[in-house]
Amino acid sequence: LETLTVSYPDSVLFWRRLGYARNNGNRYEPAIAAYERALALEPGSEENVRSLVSALLNRGAELQGEKRFEEARGLYLRVLSLYPREWRAFNNLAVIEMRLGRYREAYDILEKALVLHPYESSLNFNMGIVLEKLGRYREALDHMRMARDTNPVYSEAPLHIERLERKLGLPSSAAQVDSQRSPLKMP
Repeated sequence: LETLTVSYPDSVLFWRRLGYARNNGNRYEPAIAAYERALALEPGSEENVRSLVSALLNRGAELQGEKRFEEARGLYLRVLSLYPREWRAFNNLAVIEMRLGRYREAYDILEKALVLHPYESSLNFNMGIVLEKLGRYREALDHMRMARDTNPVYSEAPLHIERLERKLGLPSSAAQVDSQRSPLKMP
């Protein structure tokens, strides 16, 4: 593909395929460069934008994992400038703020994201964490329940729900849900 892009430097198809190969080979910076070239050749292409967004998100997540938060933040902001509805960029920005202990900033980011994606499990889960940190337990519980309900296999939400119910002095819903699911009676 690299040879083809040299031979056919104006081929959007070859640049896009090169970007795809690099992105899926965990070579995110070269993937970004290839997708940027494809987008420059065909600026109105939604496919080119989404492909570039994918590589930017992947590189941002890699930087975030390395605790290079400012660099990751820059990539996520670029994603939002290209594709303002990308919930993962909002979510990852909020997680950065949470890691830095800036829960009010995380709240503001998640609030914007949830207007666009009210049923996204990850956004609701992180909003639940943020609201709990801000001492808003009832609202946190509502978001945790939404995270659980929109993705029933979400592994961490039920634990947070139980803890929040205890903090609020509510009966645990976990035992109630389990007893309703099982058709078997205990001896």
